[in-house]
Amino acid sequence: MAHDHQHNSGEPAIILLAAGNSSRMGEPKQLLEIGGKSLVYRAAETALQTGWHPVIVVTGAYHGEIEKVLAGLELDLVNNPGWHSGMAGSIKTGLNRALKIDPTLEAAVLMVCDQPHVTPTLLQQLLLTRRVSDAPVVASAYGETLGTPALFDRAVFPQLLALEGEAGAKKLIRALGSRVAQVDFPQGEIDIDTPADYTNFRQQHNE
Repeated sequence: MAHDHQHNSGEPAIILLAAGNSSRMGEPKQLLEIGGKSLVYRAAETALQTGWHPVIVVTGAYHGEIEKVLAGLELDLVNNPGWHSGMAGSIKTGLNRALKIDPTLEAAVLMVCDQPHVTPTLLQQLLLTRRVSDAPVVASAYGETLGTPALFDRAVFPQLLALEGEAGAKKLIRALGSRVAQVDFPQGEIDIDTPADYTNFRQQHNE
């Protein structure tokens, strides 16, 4: 039997949340381009560079357009038709798909499209930190907060699956308090949420 690369020891699934309708941007921010690549493409490419499988992209509002942009990448796209009820449903949609692909999955990393400074190295650091600490969650630390990208151990999957409505990963991170380990990611604060954010980011990078 061929070795199935989905079962490397402790290799996490990556769930890229790309379902929202970017209400504050006024257009699909997943499709905004930086350096000639859309944000969703850049995030997916970063996820794939870890070598981990599966990489799941949860779509919603702009499913068709995002599917076109990501064509040809080795991704598992899953559409969350209830995306408008908030982040929780998209997290559940992605995690349920990951568990279907690999029922023994040990951990999952949640990431979003609009943090352009995420690197494969940062994602690897989350896993390394998980291995040296006993923490059920390893989150990125920036500003005064802990957030995505964040790695969740199988032990907390039931809590992720129990999130409702607008609640996202941050709610669970807060609830676990001191049990959360962290990786410094000062540039995590830079996210692209409004037209001004996008303009500023492009100016800083001489786009």
